[in-house]
Amino acid sequence: MTPPISSRRLVGLALALAAAGCGRGPARVPVSGTVTLGGEPVPNGFVILDPDPAGGGDRGPQGHAPIRAGRFDTADGGQGVSAGPVVVRVQALGPAAAAYPQGSPLCAPHEVRAEVRAPSTTLELVVPESARLKAPPGGWVPP
Repeated sequence: MTPPISSRRLVGLALALAAAGCGRGPARVPVSGTVTLGGEPVPNGFVILDPDPAGGGDRGPQGHAPIRAGRFDTADGGQGVSAGPVVVRVQALGPAAAAYPQGSPLCAPHEVRAEVRAPSTTLELVVPESARLKAPPGGWVPP
């Protein structure tokens, strides 16, 4: 004879099945590429990828990746974004300083629009020299 299933087990099984179906949003697509400022590789910073609903993009999750030596890859320390039109925001940072442990700002945040396609996308992000910030006399100080 098979022992009866307890109500605790039934509740646990129901919760496990519900959790398995939750949190499944759009698939994330890995995005990688290069970032230059005035023709030079950006040494440090980050890239943010937001789905662009204005461009007909999915309202899925935001993607992000650190910039290291002019390169970024959401599969290396970041997260991909859902396929479709995206708004890409670049924050270029220079060497770390006491006031800016993550790096001093090299440019104002730069924004471009792009298309992300599965199975992966490679972008070449070019920040114009005109976006470069000039260090104030005495260098960067905390805000």
